[in-house]
Amino acid sequence: MTSSEKSNDQKAILATSGALLALWAASWWLSTVDLGRWNLAIAVGVALLKATLVVLFFMELSRATLSIKLTLVTAAALALTLGGFMVADVMTRDLAPLAAPK
Repeated sequence: MTSSEKSNDQKAILATSGALLALWAASWWLSTVDLGRWNLAIAVGVALLKATLVVLFFMELSRATLSIKLTLVTAAALALTLGGFMVADVMTRDLAPLAAPK
């Protein structure tokens, strides 16, 4: 690895670390603001963005082979499918009112 490649790697790590710190600060600040129904959606979006940065740069997925990238895509698709089935199951349930115990 040449010195220019090391310099570029260090710059990428510093930029990613700065972005993660900024997203952490945004998460903290957003936790103090009442956004109503959007609280959860925004929190999950920020968390996904942080996870993506960690996976791409610190776990070096951006430099991984195609088979490793396809494995991650397959795992993500499976997780989304299972999450979708869970949401569909909960949304289609007929919730009976809770009765007082006898």
